[in-house]
Amino acid sequence: MLTDDEEIRRDHCARLLATTPRGVDRRPHPPSRLFDRIVGLAAGELDLAESGRYREFWAETLPGALRLPFRGVRNPLQDNLHDLREWVAREPEWLARP
Repeated sequence: MLTDDEEIRRDHCARLLATTPRGVDRRPHPPSRLFDRIVGLAAGELDLAESGRYREFWAETLPGALRLPFRGVRNPLQDNLHDLREWVAREPEWLARP
């Protein structure tokens, strides 16, 4: 969680929030291995985290970020990363071929 108002942090957050998966409005590309790995770590890391910011990140910040609606996309196939990830897990034929 960012607790200050530094311009570089605001700019970085704005850029992250504006980033959307390629093909989110037509045929999504597979997520990167890094994205899958980070999201896949959540349950195990949450079990290891006892309290504080580390636990807050895995329990609240990451899940909340995955549920933020896509910005700047007229008709996304799903509303957010969480829903998109679940959808392509159920319907992998929708993924674009590399």
